[in-house]
Amino acid sequence: MTEDLDLGVRLLTKGWQNRFVSSTSVEQEGVEKWRDLLSQRPRWAWGNLQALRDYVLNLDVFRSRIPLRKKFDISMHFAFIAVPFLVLLCWIWFVLS
Repeated sequence: MTEDLDLGVRLLTKGWQNRFVSSTSVEQEGVEKWRDLLSQRPRWAWGNLQALRDYVLNLDVFRSRIPLRKKFDISMHFAFIAVPFLVLLCWIWFVLS
């Protein structure tokens, strides 16, 4: 799972508040090879799908005291990562039929 996403949603469901701070910075090493990029992106996608399962489909987000607007935002963020998989399945179903 993508740790920052997991931590952020977990804190929200426990009653914490996330705030944007513009004075911070994050440094990370960029991917330099296609092979590394092609292995990194699926990990991120699966991390989002795991979070969708753990927080939205298990209803943890909806049981928490998060405002409805944030519940909707979290749900839509996770759902949008599932859309390409659903489109792929529809194409496969179409071709097979």
